[in-house]
Formats: sequence, structure tokens, C-alpha cells
Amino acid sequence: MPTQYSPPKHIVIRRRTDAITDGDLAFVEKALAIQLREAAAHYGLAPPGVTFCGESAVVASTEAAGMDFVDEDGTALGVAHHGYVAGFPWSLIGVRETDYWTMAASHEALEYLCNLRLDQWVRGPGNTLWPKEIADPVESDAYNIEVEIFGEKRQVQVSNYVLPAYWDASNKTGPWDRQGVLRGPFTIAPGGYAVVEEDWKIREVGASIRHPLLKHGPSRPWSRAEQIIRGWKMGLRHAGTP
Repeated sequence: MPTQYSPPKHIVIRRRTDAITDGDLAFVEKALAIQLREAAAHYGLAPPGVTFCGESAVVASTEAAGMDFVDEDGTALGVAHHGYVAGFPWSLIGVRETDYWTMAASHEALEYLCNLRLDQWVRGPGNTLWPKEIADPVESDAYNIEVEIFGEKRQVQVSNYVLPAYWDASNKTGPWDRQGVLRGPFTIAPGGYAVVEEDWKIREVGASIRHPLLKHGPSRPWSRAEQIIRGWKMGLRHAGTP
């Protein structure tokens, strides 16, 4: 049987760009913490703490994940991506590449919550397996979280995400996502996507339209789901599946 899933205990965020200020990230830190508490409650998980650290802070905990805000994320199409640095899960958010960088940060944080190492899978319709990426199917949709710090209020834009009912093919009542965009389980909102494994083949499902988290078009070679599935699918195929 698969081991019980646990999210990271901490998400450490760092500013490594002059395009935003420490004050900007203080508001993002609070917004991510609020959103993660809400999403974790839906999924019955312990919410990670979110900590804004200095640029040179070193993450030494094996229970932490990192997120750096940089000028550009270093990929050809996306404005953010996830990988590993010295064995630690780490995300880069390219803040000069989009006006929606807080949404991109929220996307990565949400998927840290439910699928830190991409070993969580759900069996979908037919013979499909879906990685439990809770932001991908609705990644073009957003909402605002109001944050107040020392009397200053800001609206921080964050990503929509799917709810537990989304992963139940028999659920006909929903809601299937936080914002009420979807009309059923295992469906994709306009601008969303999923990378699905079926009969040992990988395919992408979703609407091919431009949206804020892409630079040039609908192709997503930067997707962490696709990258890791291609490399590890033999070993992970049944990990986390019911």
C-alpha cells in the first residue's frame, strides 16, 4: 500500500530580483498562507507554513520546499517552473515575464500542497491516470485575497484550484473547483490542462488558448508533471493510486 501523503511543513520564499520589493513579497507571503490553509482544509491536510526569508537564506530542512522570485524563470514558454536543487523541491517565478506573477506563485504553492514530489496519482475515466496537480485544470482562473499589513490593504491575485470532488468520477454535484468554473470531474477549464497517462502513453488534454502563465502559446514543455512522468513513469505509475 502507498504511504500516507504529507505536504511540506514549510515553504520558504526568497526575492532574487529588483523587479519587486520585500514589501511586495510580504503581502504574497500572507496571501499564500491564507490560501494554503483553505485548500489544506478541503483536502484534510496540514497546511505548510509560508516564510519570507532573505535572498541568501539557505533551506536546510528536509521538510521544506523553496520558491525563488527571479527576473526570468529560465524556460522558453512558461513564467514559472518547479524542479529540484540539491534534492529539495524548488520553484522559480519569473516576475519580469508576466503581470500575473502572484498567480504563478500561488499555482506552484498549491501543487506543493497536494503533490510535492509528483507521486500522487488518481485513476480517471477509462484507463487513465492523472497526476494530482490541483491548479493545472483551472490555471487560467484566478481570484483575489485581501491582505492587510500595518494598515495597508492589497488585493493579491491567486490561482483557482480543483476540490476533492474533482477526483471522483462518480461525483455529479460538485463543486469541483474553488471558483465554480468546472461542470464535472476530470474536466478542463478554458486555458487549463492536464498531462494524462493512458496505456503507457502520455497525452495532454485541455483547451489550446493563450493565458497569463504562458509566454508564447499553449505548448507546455516546462510542465513539471510532463517532465517527471516522462522520466519516472515506470517507477511511479502505481504510486498513490487507489
